[in-house]
Amino acid sequence: MVPREFEFGAPEGSAQSTAGIEMVVEVTSSNPDNDRGAKRRAYAGVGIPLYLLADRQRKETVLFSEPGHGDYAVTARPLGEPVPLPEPFSFALDDIR
Repeated sequence: MVPREFEFGAPEGSAQSTAGIEMVVEVTSSNPDNDRGAKRRAYAGVGIPLYLLADRQRKETVLFSEPGHGDYAVTARPLGEPVPLPEPFSFALDDIR
């Protein structure tokens, strides 16, 4: 969930607060390399704790966690297998297809 006060489409170079954003969830787009690369590094760079990507092309669910040094630790599971989510969620997300 994104806090109501978060503004999308800010001018380039402006600072946006990511306070309160615990996780970004996406499904790969028509440009999956951007989802796996540029977006991943951007989210890690601003300290978003978790990025969950349902990768349609690779048929896997990928949890990017523990942001640091501009990237994440990676946990990948085949689509349909449970994905354990850490705090503050603390449950397994299952049956993503």
